[in-house]
Amino acid sequence: MHRAFLLVLALLVPAVAGADERIFIPDQPFDMQHIRLDLDIDLPAERLDATADLSMRVLAPAALVELDAVDFQVRSVEGRVAGGDWAAWPHRYDGRKLGVHLPAEQARGTDLDLRIRYVVQEPASGLSFFSPEKNGAAAPLQVWSQGESIENRYWVPCFDHPNEMQTTEIIATVDRGFEVLSNGALRSRRETDDGRVTFHWKMSRPHVVYLMTLVVGEFHVAEETWRGIPVTYYVPPDRADQVEPTFRHTTAMLDLFTDKLGVRYPWEKYAQVCCHNFGGGMENTSATTLGEASLLDAHTRLDRDADGLIAHELAHQWFGDLVTCRDWAHLWLNEGFASYFEVLWDEHVGGPQALAYNLMGKARSAIRGGKDLPIVHQHYDHPDSQFDARAYPKGAWVVHMLRRELGDDLFWAGLQAYLREFAHQPVETADLRRTLERVSGRSLERFFHDWTERPGHPVVEIDYRWLADDKLAEVSVTQTQDDEAFHFPLVIEFVGQDQTVRLRRDLTSKQERYLVPLGFRPDRISIDPDMRVLMDLTATMPRRLWEGQLRDDPNPVNRIAAVKHLGRSLDDHVESLMHARLAEEPFWAVRRELLNALAESESDATRAALLATLSDPDARVRRTAVDRLADFDEPEVRRRVTALLDDADQSYAVRAAAISALADWAPNDLLDRVRPLLAIDDPRGMVRQAVLGALGATADPAAVEPVLAHLGDQHGTRTRRSAITAIRQLSDDVEMPDDQREEVVTALAACVEGGDGWLQLPAARALGALGPDAAAALPALRAALDDDPRERTREALENAVAKIDRAAEAAPAVAQAAAESDLAEENSRLRAQLDALRGEHDALATRVASLEALVNGYQAVLDQMAGQHAGPTGSASTAGE
Repeated sequence: MHRAFLLVLALLVPAVAGADERIFIPDQPFDMQHIRLDLDIDLPAERLDATADLSMRVLAPAALVELDAVDFQVRSVEGRVAGGDWAAWPHRYDGRKLGVHLPAEQARGTDLDLRIRYVVQEPASGLSFFSPEKNGAAAPLQVWSQGESIENRYWVPCFDHPNEMQTTEIIATVDRGFEVLSNGALRSRRETDDGRVTFHWKMSRPHVVYLMTLVVGEFHVAEETWRGIPVTYYVPPDRADQVEPTFRHTTAMLDLFTDKLGVRYPWEKYAQVCCHNFGGGMENTSATTLGEASLLDAHTRLDRDADGLIAHELAHQWFGDLVTCRDWAHLWLNEGFASYFEVLWDEHVGGPQALAYNLMGKARSAIRGGKDLPIVHQHYDHPDSQFDARAYPKGAWVVHMLRRELGDDLFWAGLQAYLREFAHQPVETADLRRTLERVSGRSLERFFHDWTERPGHPVVEIDYRWLADDKLAEVSVTQTQDDEAFHFPLVIEFVGQDQTVRLRRDLTSKQERYLVPLGFRPDRISIDPDMRVLMDLTATMPRRLWEGQLRDDPNPVNRIAAVKHLGRSLDDHVESLMHARLAEEPFWAVRRELLNALAESESDATRAALLATLSDPDARVRRTAVDRLADFDEPEVRRRVTALLDDADQSYAVRAAAISALADWAPNDLLDRVRPLLAIDDPRGMVRQAVLGALGATADPAAVEPVLAHLGDQHGTRTRRSAITAIRQLSDDVEMPDDQREEVVTALAACVEGGDGWLQLPAARALGALGPDAAAALPALRAALDDDPRERTREALENAVAKIDRAAEAAPAVAQAAAESDLAEENSRLRAQLDALRGEHDALATRVASLEALVNGYQAVLDQMAGQHAGPTGSASTAGE
């Protein structure tokens, strides 16, 4: 299995201790021989009307059969002994286990048949139904199963444990126009009297229950053959043109894996079906399920391919399906080999350099994720906790180290013997070890102890010194991990004067020192040149040896290590050396690492090199050049990067990077330039997502409408996630009118209601950020919580509800505080006005008093004058004047 969600956990989250109780395989007094399901499937109603016929043999005397069966509506249970007559048998059912009482205790070797009639309605797990009505306009009417680890019990009554193998058969009736895919060969396809279609699939070789598959939907089906075996591809009808770019190497992989293993592909067909909203891949026997996101067109292949995923799931048809881990503690026997065959395919296509680079990526994840628990760990709460970096990349590294330790001839001979001896059987780690020991004559107990029974890895420090007088290379090796020493072979190559001296030492202690006589002073040292050991390595040596490693080491991982080391002290000499290496470096990933290191200088030479790299033959390198040119906001750089937007032959990732660079430079001038690019419909929506991200950065009110339009369910999940992020940013930066903000809340609530966890998480965060404005979304958020989402989604939903509730509760107090603040402000204003009026009144009173005094003074003068000039008439005349 290569599920996207679990892959993220495998790469990012270290394994941690689970339950204290060790998990043991339970007793199983019955051996299931065959499961036959007769299904009537109603896609709109999300319902199966089912009859299961189970054939089994008694291994130990028993009177009760207990089956895993979760949330069934059990209609009836019948049984018979040794092919006799059918009869109703008493049963008890608690919603998780169906116990069937036998007529009497049955002896070992007795054959039993059970017939169970039941209904499955809207199952909580195991089957995922989709419809436009429930999941939005972009969703098809479809159902697919996912059985690993213990989920098929939600629609198949069974012994749901990987140590139980049986043949299987599914007869499914569906509406006309729909395809049905299941395990094995298609025995018949016929129309029923009521115009429906019945498909009969039968798997004639035993396999485990979690690998049973059921897919129903409308598909375009393409077919080719490989050595007489049908190889089919089921894709959405409107994506038929993407079959060839996506799956072009499937038959070549079948050739490679069959020839390397010496065991022919073991099943009657090989189908790959691309389903809606399926994450990663699932290796159902003879019929792998993939997500629609794995589909590519020719432009997408410039940036990435699906070959690693396709190789992983195909390899499982041997490792996981033909031989299956007996218990989930031994899951690495499935996932480690499948992950290593990704490496094997890269080696086949790209040679030793591609192998080394793939292993480098897996080493990072294996070291980070395998520190705390051993690969084989029987203390766990749930089987899903085993799907982490220990099983995948660390498991792949264990397989690789076995290959290096034994050599190719013995390694492939040992795997051939292992597959042939244990075909159609459950296995555990000791079975692999004993087989390889028998074939090779080697004791591998210490190897398996170090790498599967104990946690961690060697943490190695190597110090090199040249003793010129004695012409000796001094090498000190120290393992610094807390635990005991790992035992492993250390190989070091000393290269100089057209000579190579290869030193191999089998390390058994935590500190060792070697003096190596050389007839020359080395120009380059390669530590572990064949990548034999998973280790965390720190090397101390003179800079000239790092320079030699960059120039001449054949392993790209060592050249990348030299770039990283030299880049920490980037001076003119190192920059010149890196420019020279960039001009002649053959491997794309080293060129990309050189660009990243050189970009730190921001020199004219680096700008010129980045511009020149826009024509690099590898799109991944061109994308890095665009990313790093974002640091050079200059007219010529802008012109060259802008020209990439309209280059229809350019990769989607490069055009997306150009959009992001322009958004960094001039977000406010971007709207009209990038909005037309929303029409580019690449399979993964990379350009559209970049445009939405750029629009979110514009702080332009005109950007709201196109972003809002991409929140609708007519768009795919990736596009809608990008639109959610953009609308959240615009909500913070743009003053929206009330009706538009309500439209944003409605659209985000619809993303929550669809039940898609990939949308619910960012939509919940966006709604929480809106606070009281998002109150209308509370019913949708609470309904999503009732559907028991995954932990991170649940946390986001709960946080959103809490933020909106807190904001709503605070709103009256905030309003009252605002009103009180306004009242206080008004009071202050009125008080100031009153004080001003009082001042004016006092001033006027003073003026009036002054005038009164003046008038009184004038009157006194007049009275005095009148007394001095009195006459019968003259006074009056004089006063009037």
